[in-house]
Amino acid sequence: MNFRDDRRAVTVQVGFVLLFGVLILSLSMYQVQVVPADNERVEFDHNQRVQSDLLDARNAILRSAGTGTTHPISVSLGAQYPNRVLFVNPPPASGRLSTTESVADGIVIENARAVDAETADYWTGDDVRTFETRSLEYTPDYAQYQNPPTTVYENSVVYNRFDDGAALPQSDQTLVDGRRISLVALGGELSRERTGVEPLDVRSVSASTRTTTVTSDGEPIRISLATELSEDDWRKLLESETEGGYVEDVAVDDGILTMTLEADETYSLRMAKVGVGSNVGETEAAYVTDVEGDGSTVRAGTTRTLVAEVRDEFGNPVIGEDVTAEVTDGGGSVTFPEGTKTDGEGQVRVVYEPPEGSSQSESVEVEVGFGDADTEAERATFDLTVSGTASGGDGDGGNGGTAASDVRYNDDAEPFSGSSTVRFSVSNDGPGPAVVEAITVDTAAAGKLRERNGGQGAGQHEMHLETDESGYYEAGDGGNSRYTLGDRVTLIRRATAESGSDITFSLLRFYESGSGNSGDSVDMQNERLTVTLYFADGSAKSMTFTVGSF
Repeated sequence: MNFRDDRRAVTVQVGFVLLFGVLILSLSMYQVQVVPADNERVEFDHNQRVQSDLLDARNAILRSAGTGTTHPISVSLGAQYPNRVLFVNPPPASGRLSTTESVADGIVIENARAVDAETADYWTGDDVRTFETRSLEYTPDYAQYQNPPTTVYENSVVYNRFDDGAALPQSDQTLVDGRRISLVALGGELSRERTGVEPLDVRSVSASTRTTTVTSDGEPIRISLATELSEDDWRKLLESETEGGYVEDVAVDDGILTMTLEADETYSLRMAKVGVGSNVGETEAAYVTDVEGDGSTVRAGTTRTLVAEVRDEFGNPVIGEDVTAEVTDGGGSVTFPEGTKTDGEGQVRVVYEPPEGSSQSESVEVEVGFGDADTEAERATFDLTVSGTASGGDGDGGNGGTAASDVRYNDDAEPFSGSSTVRFSVSNDGPGPAVVEAITVDTAAAGKLRERNGGQGAGQHEMHLETDESGYYEAGDGGNSRYTLGDRVTLIRRATAESGSDITFSLLRFYESGSGNSGDSVDMQNERLTVTLYFADGSAKSMTFTVGSF
């Protein structure tokens, strides 16, 4: 017998067993150490992607709030591990996207009074306005990635919240920018937990197409919002507004952020509501304000169109609201030439006609309201003056001139803005010349108008009125001279438009603050502008419109 050959066979078998054992041990170590590490990297990368998805959700919320359109996005809820032939993966990691519980007073505004008299029936400065809102958050359920953050959208900010209470903001805030306040309420119920991609439609409920100019009476304006960020977090986010802006104080107490604004200032307030998921809810009519016609003089034998606008609690137009109108003081009648429901801009037109044969001037009051109109906010009052025609007169006060009621805003020439310059026009439909001798320009978006270089043309003065006999306003001789928005000023040269002609207005340039020649100009596109013209016959006309793009 060959014992030597038997020993060789045993050696080969033992070697194979040892090699197989090493292979099994290596595979086991790979399964225990490498696979979890690879999966942890997959989960970490997924968490980075989902944070980017939440930033997209934030941007969709802000865009929807400003444009009134629906913005679809998608959020990757779970991580997918790579396929492994010899190794075992845990089940795919899921994640949960949900809205938080609704906070009835999640947004609170105190001491804000509207500058516009009719709007001030709602924004009185005494009433505390509260708005319901929610947050949107993503909570992961990973197998390997330990202590991942919960990513939250709240009050225009996306941040990561960790189990130890720390938070790391991933975006800036858009609540306050100088004297602009932008507040967006989030509504709807959403709870999705799975491994795939979740489509999310962000839809507008009340788009911020209107700006309300507000100020304070005595006590400063305070804005409070429900938050899970700390005071230190908000101080960092609002640093530029507290050190160089109009935010006087920032405090967080018991989950409530309170921003106190500087008193005796005017602010541009924009509000909106957007929704995700189900049960978003709609807004309702809250108040009505005058747009055109208040303070007008109406000559006997003519008519005057009054324009009112119904708005919701966010200050935005309400479409399809039934409106009533009546003469509550004085004579005359009112009719609805286009129906009693508000149009796509939330507006309704009412035509006032003085009584026949009026020979004496009198004051007339017309009220336009909705619902029961049992509060001042639910009705707008138009104060008119009926100018009587003396016997043998020519129907225009005896001087052949044109009153403010004969000058109409030119809808055929939409206002536009280019390089911070606004242009618009009005038409003189009266029997005689219209002579503009003074003007007031106001908007919450800016504080000053400044000439370009002191020349003599439409592109040079703070205000230039181009017509048959053009006029202009010049604030001063210095290169930094300014017209302060909201002031009534007399034109340096009056503008005279003959019957049937137009007046084209050039207003430039709009600046928010400071006196330098750069860095503080205001883009007026989509801003709300109010212009009041004062005529030589003592009448006046106010026009409010939204500026378009060049």
